[in-house]
Amino acid sequence: MLLDKQKKRRPSLAVVTRNREVTKLLTAVFENWKYELTDHLPSAGLVFVEWGIAEPIPADKRVWLAPLEVAERHLKIPLSLVALYRCIEEQFFPKPRTQMRISLKLPAKLFVAGQMMSVELSSLSGRGARLICPEEPPPGESLAIEVVLGVRSLYLPGEVLYQLPAGDVSGKRAVQLGVLFRLDDAWLSATLALYVERVCAEKACALAGITPQDACLSWLALPSDPWGLLP
Repeated sequence: MLLDKQKKRRPSLAVVTRNREVTKLLTAVFENWKYELTDHLPSAGLVFVEWGIAEPIPADKRVWLAPLEVAERHLKIPLSLVALYRCIEEQFFPKPRTQMRISLKLPAKLFVAGQMMSVELSSLSGRGARLICPEEPPPGESLAIEVVLGVRSLYLPGEVLYQLPAGDVSGKRAVQLGVLFRLDDAWLSATLALYVERVCAEKACALAGITPQDACLSWLALPSDPWGLLP
């Protein structure tokens, strides 16, 4: 689930809107997702175009950004980041991911095989995580992660999905664990997905130099309080 896609160069994207700040915001979102951005529309693998702008872009490479339903392929404004993520995945990958994820660098505690160890949470989605870990528990091993996200301390049970031994990934000198959550509480899973979406927008704003109060954020459908689903 969390293994990197092929290491070849990822396809490029382009954004065309009438609003410079909106273009900056969406560009930052895509850059955080590790896509290349281009201003040369013919070379882009996918172009997101504000409805009504006339650009000679083939229909199989164009996604309209529209305030209302339209007959052609489109995403409705305000945009769901999850829908945006899935649109790109479905365009370029035969087995598209359905879960948006964010890169993090948070301390956490891992409970596995009767031991507790300090780890780093390096990636998170609504269904799983990646950890930087000093040990190599085998795939299928039950575990739990204790981590503080935002204002909440969470206890997340799961299992080892895969392991990448130290040195298997370029530049990585510690073991990496892919974890699949096993959550009994459906609200917690939904809350994690909303948290990921909110942080994704915050990271894009930071990268683009956009304040959280900027009007361009009205283009995104964002949860105001991801933790509101929990007691």
